Amino acid sequence: MAYGVRSRAERVVSQGVRAFAATPDGRLLAMLRGAGRSGEIWLVQRDGAELRQITSNDRAEEGLSWAADGSALAYSSAATDDPPTLDWAGWSRWCAASEVRAIALDDLEERALAPGCDPSFGPDSKRIAFASPPLRQPPGLGFLGEGNAVRLINRQGQNGWDFATADGQGSGQGHLVYAPAWSPDGAQVAYQRFLGYQSLVDINITEIGAAFRGDGQAMTSGAGWMLPPQFGPGGQMASTLEHNFSDARGGSGYEVWRITVVRLGVAGSMFLPSGEVPTAGQLAWQAPRVTAAAWSPDGAQLALALPAGWSRDDPQQDLRYQAEGAGEVWAWAADGTPQERLIEDVDYASPLLWLPG
Repeated sequence: MAYGVRSRAERVVSQGVRAFAATPDGRLLAMLRGAGRSGEIWLVQRDGAELRQITSNDRAEEGLSWAADGSALAYSSAATDDPPTLDWAGWSRWCAASEVRAIALDDLEERALAPGCDPSFGPDSKRIAFASPPLRQPPGLGFLGEGNAVRLINRQGQNGWDFATADGQGSGQGHLVYAPAWSPDGAQVAYQRFLGYQSLVDINITEIGAAFRGDGQAMTSGAGWMLPPQFGPGGQMASTLEHNFSDARGGSGYEVWRITVVRLGVAGSMFLPSGEVPTAGQLAWQAPRVTAAAWSPDGAQLALALPAGWSRDDPQQDLRYQAEGAGEVWAWAADGTPQERLIEDVDYASPLLWLPG
């Protein structure tokens, strides 16, 4: 669906869509239509015109990422009908079976680049960051969940190197690194690091490092499964979304989601079970029950997905929104001030994009 911010009108872009990504200019959408190995990648203009299928294989695809020049797509692909889920077991099964692929729009030939998942094209359209597969099974767990890397390669799959690693040995590197994202200028890469289950919480650290050096520093923290960081236009702010599927309160639905917004370039600190940790950003604000977010093209606002009937006066401690029902999209100012409700009856946890005019 598309919503005109000025016209206040909704319209259908395409049917049967479960994930999508837009070129930076907002003119062209890539979509995943269909489930598992019966699903394929399709393209469509933002007005719904020129719908066309660009893959035809017996594989499942996830994690669409456009080259900034719109010439190619990167994605993860696996010969399985078992999709990734927003928890460690589902993600690890998928990433262990997956490979990073790219398809150029000029010839529509799929090219396998490396084993792994979570690909993210850099703003130069030349480099791709991704998560390599987990290698080992932690004691007491029935899935692979230790020892991997965020790797950087060129779009031919060459010149790969480990940007960040996790050894699974409890040395501060944690079990896994995953979900990389590039800053708008390509100078930095942010990603998630799963430290493990501590103090009744699955603790994650969002880290950020120089794109040609690594040496990631902590930016913020979260609980449960973390989605890829999202940089605001200009790279001065970044947001993260957490899905705390193992919430110690017993919450579910919207109650296990939260957004954190960080101001970059300002030193800060955070507290972990191990003690106080310095950060490469300063906490700006947080809000519970947010299942999706998108920065406006000018960076002045965010579109946030919230539960139906949400109010800014809702007590944060109460478990009011535990059903995975349809929700709403709100416009919030970048400083965390709710502004207005834009859309009703939005799918639970649907991804959001805010496209340029």
